[in-house]
Amino acid sequence: MIYFIENKNNGYIKIGHTYRNPNIRLIELKRRSPMDRLILLGCMDGSESLESYLIDIKFFAFQIIADDDDLYNSDWFEPTECLITYIEERCQKYNAKTV
Repeated sequence: MIYFIENKNNGYIKIGHTYRNPNIRLIELKRRSPMDRLILLGCMDGSESLESYLIDIKFFAFQIIADDDDLYNSDWFEPTECLITYIEERCQKYNAKTV
């Protein structure tokens, strides 16, 4: 399953893959960075190959690269219009609360 998580503090969006409930991944990320306000924007069926395509090709130009912060590696992205539209058109929305 491909998931999209937004950090409400800075607007960045994480693209990831999990075999589990994406809410579990949300909680794991929150534990790593307790000051961040994270929300699950949505998820869709998809493999690790699709995740790699989204990260390495489709949205590559919008990646956040931060040398000093392990949390923001190559799977966090600027909230561009094309990324937001992709999420809105393809994802099941979750009524998850910000954690």
